[in-house]
Formats: sequence, C-alpha cells, structure tokens
Amino acid sequence: MLEEHLEDALEHFRMVLSLEAQIPDRGVVAISSFWIARCHRKKGQYDDALRCTLTARDVADSAGYREMAAVMRLLESWPHSRRAVSTRRGRSWTKSKTCCPQRTTTCRLETSTPPGDE
Repeated sequence: MLEEHLEDALEHFRMVLSLEAQIPDRGVVAISSFWIARCHRKKGQYDDALRCTLTARDVADSAGYREMAAVMRLLESWPHSRRAVSTRRGRSWTKSKTCCPQRTTTCRLETSTPPGDE
C-alpha cells in the first residue's frame, strides 16, 4: 500500500478476511477491514470505504479493542468529507462556468489531506 499498489493490497487483505473463521484474534480481522477501507478511500470509492470502516469498527468494538474502535470512529468521517469535497468541487466548477463562460481554466478548491494520505 505504501507504493500505491492498492489492488494488490486489497487482494492481500481480502485473503486475510477469507481466513476469518480460523483467526482467533478479532483485532486482525478489524485491522484488515480497516486497511481495506483505506484502499477504497484512496481509490475514491467512498461508499465502500465507509462500509468497511463501519465493519472494522464493529469488529474491534465487539472484541473489546475500545481504543482501536475509537480511532475507527474518528476515521468514519473521512469518506464523508472526501465525498463532500468532490460534490463541492463539481458545484464550484459548474458555477464558475455559468458565471464566467470565458474562463478557460478550472477553479481550484483547496482541500486538506487526512494524516497519512500524503
């Protein structure tokens, strides 16, 4: 994942989840689900990212990993915020074309990147 091989990372984490019944430590399952969510988010698949984050949070919470679940609750906002930025970006461009039809460059909307996604 470090080198943006997201499909390979997804395949590896899904393999871990396929062995879920044989993994006694539910934390491993939660972490795998979390990283699958991160891969989806980096690919712009925000609905899948949110779904996997919620799964990871629930698994961590039910296994008693309260701190891990708390971090995952915090990260639930990332897919929401990124989707909102994409929506705003589209509206901003549409609005700029309407207001300034002679403009040939796109309007830039500054966004912040969540920690660890540089």
